[in-house]
Amino acid sequence: FEYLDRAAPAGALSYRLAERLGGGEEFTLRSIELAPAETRTGLLANHPNPFNPSTLIRFEMAEAGPARLSVYDLRGRRLRVLQEGRMAAGPHAVEWDGRDETGRSLPSGVYFARLHTTTGALERKLVMAR
Repeated sequence: FEYLDRAAPAGALSYRLAERLGGGEEFTLRSIELAPAETRTGLLANHPNPFNPSTLIRFEMAEAGPARLSVYDLRGRRLRVLQEGRMAAGPHAVEWDGRDETGRSLPSGVYFARLHTTTGALERKLVMAR
């Protein structure tokens, strides 16, 4: 089994399973090429959930651009902006400590992380158990 990167397009992986016979002769059993995974903008599951006292909110950006990650309560009030501005393409992670914009510790309950990008908004439920 060997990893081949010389013939693969950028970002792709190429593997070949081969058997080498006694005289040095090689017989290819199977070749596999894997295309790179397409990155999509997404708000991934936070960890831990439920959490106390903090949780890690993960998201991915398909391409660089403006974005805002905020926390909202059940009434739709924005409690805190966790990250805002131009963000690079790829994975991101932001820790939320269960506090609002003023630094006040919020009570146990259900909250929502919302990621706003130029393509729309995505939302995930966060459960804080103090």
